[in-house]
Amino acid sequence: MPSPAGLFGLVDDAARMGGRLFGKSEGPKYEGEFASDKFFQDLHAGDDTALRLLKDRNYSATWKISGFRQSAKEEMFRGANRTFLQKLKPRGLLTGYKHYGIGRASNTIFNKTNFKFAAGLGLLQGAFEIGSAPRGRMISTGRKTAGETAGGYLGAGVGALFGGLPGELIGGFVGAELGGKTAGLLDFADKVKSQGR
Repeated sequence: MPSPAGLFGLVDDAARMGGRLFGKSEGPKYEGEFASDKFFQDLHAGDDTALRLLKDRNYSATWKISGFRQSAKEEMFRGANRTFLQKLKPRGLLTGYKHYGIGRASNTIFNKTNFKFAAGLGLLQGAFEIGSAPRGRMISTGRKTAGETAGGYLGAGVGALFGGLPGELIGGFVGAELGGKTAGLLDFADKVKSQGR
């Protein structure tokens, strides 16, 4: 059974996904087909709707670097033409979709709405846990919550880089676990220091 830190990682994943949904680019939608010849022409022409779709599909991070555009274009075309069974396989560095992985990681870590959702959830959890902590445990509880929040957030970004959505979910879970354990190590170090005085 997952520990509270792991469960928090899953809740944090859900909050981040919600942030991504709320943060989806607003405005007119692109009328054409993603990764078609017309789509790439519109991108080169600077069409706002094509650029928004590019960002929503997690390819804008590498598209901004002109030296990566050709390989990004080939990857988008390959990704858009996947069969049903191929769509079940996650995309990221581990499966040959480096541009998608970089874009998804970038959107996970640097998206302002995602950050607000994750930080807001971390603050709520921190306030609840610190408020209900036994006397003398408030600092260690706050440290643990901060570790879980930061670990879950960064773990999700690393997971997204390597394995897309499944990697993001697993990375958020594992990152929250490791973040909470790191805080525990800091508490242990503090105890050792205080006993050595």
